[in-house]
Amino acid sequence: MNTDEAILKVVDDAFACVQRPIHFTVEDGDPECMDHDQLLHSRTPDTLTEEDIGNPCYNPLTECLPGGLAYFFPALARFALNDHQDFEPPFLLSLRLTSHGIANDFLEYCSASQRIAVHSLFRHIHESRAELVAERAWDEEINECISLWGQSARSQDASLSL
Repeated sequence: MNTDEAILKVVDDAFACVQRPIHFTVEDGDPECMDHDQLLHSRTPDTLTEEDIGNPCYNPLTECLPGGLAYFFPALARFALNDHQDFEPPFLLSLRLTSHGIANDFLEYCSASQRIAVHSLFRHIHESRAELVAERAWDEEINECISLWGQSARSQDASLSL
């Protein structure tokens, strides 16, 4: 079984090349989007906090463009492996990472190594935190994430080797 540290290294290595985006959200004048963009611009992967993204009713990740999500993904992976009783990043992330299935904008954005890293992270959460996953009823969402990202990583890897 992999350790949290080993999984975080896979994630860090896969997302290390992601540059800070110019915009984190769509510039459409929506005050909430602009607030999210301003908050995310004031943070780096090292300064983003769980409090910044922990409110399901006001979470900047819901409006975050794929490049912004990739930029912050190493921090999000660390949060997902924290076992806080009042914070649910695996659930929140899995919903963001599976919306629209194979047409998910973040899935389309990610490279093969990034897709493998996302898949590995959620497989690790499911295996290493089985009790917490069951207790929080995250099983369906996390399994959907594992399936979608695993299938996508394998199909992209196969197409690259042709």
